Amino acid sequence: MDEEDSWRRANELERGGRLREAIEIYVKNAEKGDNLAFSAMNFLSAARCAVKLGVMDEAREFFRKAGDLYERLGESLEGGSHNYAEWAYLMASNCYRLSGDMEFSNRALEKAERLKKS
Repeated sequence: MDEEDSWRRANELERGGRLREAIEIYVKNAEKGDNLAFSAMNFLSAARCAVKLGVMDEAREFFRKAGDLYERLGESLEGGSHNYAEWAYLMASNCYRLSGDMEFSNRALEKAERLKKS
């Protein structure tokens, strides 16, 4: 099953209330993906499912991993697309905030603001 099919399957499971199964697929996609944005999106989706299940420690872990990937994405884009890099840093900031890490959230937000000014 390719990434797109796997993503679609996880979405179907999530919509059907089979959240634990969806999390498993999202995490597998995130961990094997070569695309930072796709991997971050999968961890973010896993976090959403974990929130729905009420397993907040797990959700915070997934939000943190998504934040790390979005921040790496922003760093990789700084030499090219400032708008896309700024968006990635804002996503990282939000994910870190949802994970409970305000220090990292603020750091990513500062990176986004720096790009906005340049």
